This record gives sequence, structure tokens and C-alpha cells, in this order.
Amino acid sequence: MKFSLAGAAQRLPHLALVAAVAAVTPVAPASAQSGLSPVASEGASCPAGWSYAPAVNSRINTETCYPTGSNAREVYRRKGGEACRPGYNTGTSWCEKAPPVYVQKGTTDPLTKQSKADRCPTGWFTTGDGLTCVTTLSQPTSSRAKTGKACAAGEVDEWGKWCTSNYETIDAGRIRGAALRDYNTMYAHNRGVVVATFAGNDLDEKLLTPVHRKLFGDAPVRDEPEAAVATATGNADLPQKSCDTEAAQGAAIGGAVAGRKGQAMGALAGAALGAAKKKKKGC
Repeated sequence: MKFSLAGAAQRLPHLALVAAVAAVTPVAPASAQSGLSPVASEGASCPAGWSYAPAVNSRINTETCYPTGSNAREVYRRKGGEACRPGYNTGTSWCEKAPPVYVQKGTTDPLTKQSKADRCPTGWFTTGDGLTCVTTLSQPTSSRAKTGKACAAGEVDEWGKWCTSNYETIDAGRIRGAALRDYNTMYAHNRGVVVATFAGNDLDEKLLTPVHRKLFGDAPVRDEPEAAVATATGNADLPQKSCDTEAAQGAAIGGAVAGRKGQAMGALAGAALGAAKKKKKGC
């Protein structure tokens, strides 16, 4: 194989030119080859998930934004304070396509609110875009939107928004559980709406519903302190009368701790202890 110095010399300027062009041409981020196309920045900073092309010779081209992050969503430049198109979130300089909303799957067909500020009926809670109510109860209440007319016999008027029936089998705990999910979801959408919609001195009162009030009265469901429960349970097997003999007291304590054998041993120990004491006055 022959090697021509003249031919190599003729090719060197061409190779140098290609290298120079490659060095000054901006390289778009690899992720720009996704389904999203570059957009002109028009003087604004790039939105979340977008960035300028890598710097070339320490110079950054700020005229174009490229999708570079996994959180990049479709955007377009917002100008002059215009309102963004439906389905887009409004930012200062950009309109960004809203992410798909999560909709909880219920055990029956969902209900549609008239307003995002409305509470869902008893046993139901808000999901999706804030206008949908669902339930996960196997035997949910039956609710329909109140259309201005009075609710029928057997239905409970809930906040003037719903007429609810088939509520006889629901318990207070399930009412509170659904109401709490409704409160949390509505708070996440707009914490301001829960101030007027959920009225009450504390959260327990705020979670009350008209159906709860009809079935269980105005007292909210509150968690009973564990200490009180333990004390009530523990005292059930202990002697309550101060006039019980030491033998009876020992038998009760021993029986509560160790069954029949403990009862017998406790009675003997109590009798021995009582022999050394005087009988209480009035017993």
C-alpha cells in the first residue's frame, strides 16, 4: 500500500475545517430527541425540566430551551399576562401542560360536585380534579345532587348540596374516615376552601356530617385515651368494695392474674394477711 504525502497534505485542511465546525456548533441535549421539541425562550428563563444547550467556548445560547429532565412537560411561552389554555397550568412566563390527575377508583359510580368548595356526602371523599367524589365502602350511602327541591322522605339534606339515603348501616368510624380523606384532599387542592366548608371548633367537629348528627348526635368521634381504656379494663377483675375480706381480695387478684390456681393461692395469702389485722369499721 502506497502512502502519498501530497494527498495527505491536501486532506488536512478539509479535516481541520470539519473539526472547527463541530467545535462551534451547539450540541442539543440528548433528551431533546424525545417527543418534546425545543422552544424559544424569548428572554425568559427556562421552565422546570428544561435548560439551555451546553455552553460552547464559555458562551451559553439563551435563545432556546431544551427538555432535559424527566419532569419536563409540554410548555409554551406566556405573553402579556394572557390566560393559559385549558389543561395548562399558569406560570409567570410559561404555560405548562398540567400532569394527569389521580382519580381514586371507587366501589360504585362516582359523583360530580357542583363546586370544588363542596364537601362530598357522608361516606364519600374528593379525588381527581377536585370535582369528583368516590367511595370505597362495600355498602355506601346513596347520594344525589340536590337540585333546589327539598330532599325526599328518608333522605338527609347535607349542606344543601346532597340528598343522602341508605345510611342506616354506616358506623361513626367510617363516616369520620371518609370525611378526613375529603378534608385532606380538598386542603391539598385549595386550603382556603376548607375554612368555610368544614366548620367547627376543632378537626373532630369539622369532620361531622348531617348523617352523623342524625344517627349519633352532635358529639364527634374522638379516640379514647389508651390509659383510660387500660384502667377501665384492668379494674374490671379487681375487687371494688373496700369491705371485702382480705381473703376475697386475694382471691380476686389471684384469679385475675393466674386463673383458678391463682385464685386459691391468693385466697390463702389474703386470709393469712387478714388474720393479723382488725376488721374495718362499718364492714
